[in-house]
Amino acid sequence: MRAGADLSLRADLALTALADVKRWPVAQSQEIVLIPHAMWSNALIQLDAGAFVDVLIPTTTVEARATAARRIREAKAAIRDQRYEHAVALARAALDPVRETCNIKRLHDQAVQRKAGNRDQEERWAVLTQSAYALFSGARTTTRVRPGTSPGTALTPSRHVATAAGLLARLEDLP
Repeated sequence: MRAGADLSLRADLALTALADVKRWPVAQSQEIVLIPHAMWSNALIQLDAGAFVDVLIPTTTVEARATAARRIREAKAAIRDQRYEHAVALARAALDPVRETCNIKRLHDQAVQRKAGNRDQEERWAVLTQSAYALFSGARTTTRVRPGTSPGTALTPSRHVATAAGLLARLEDLP
């Protein structure tokens, strides 16, 4: 995938006029076509060849959450610049206000003492958030999973960023 960037196509053209003249006129040109991200991602969805999800993180006056939203934007830019490890580090840092606001560490420690089916919804969110944080802490990233590599250990950084963005967006309904 294009990591959220526009698709750039380049065509090198060499044209020759085939006519009854003493020499054949030749012209060369290069055409570049930019296909906006929204257009090509929708085309993939229509072809059932892929799906694209953007997560809207509402603007907030809470400084820590605004910083986390900025980190998500920076992580997306880092992916476009192929700085994958930096993108994952930013996604991990974006989880800090989620962990603090929702008391994730305390809820997680409480939740792991119970069977998954006996946990309440807040404990389930805590387990998900803490697990994402732990995954991002030791993530080995790549742009694609290589043969013989487990998808659980080599996730694309865009998945990390999308997960962090979704967990951060959840704070919208909290004070």
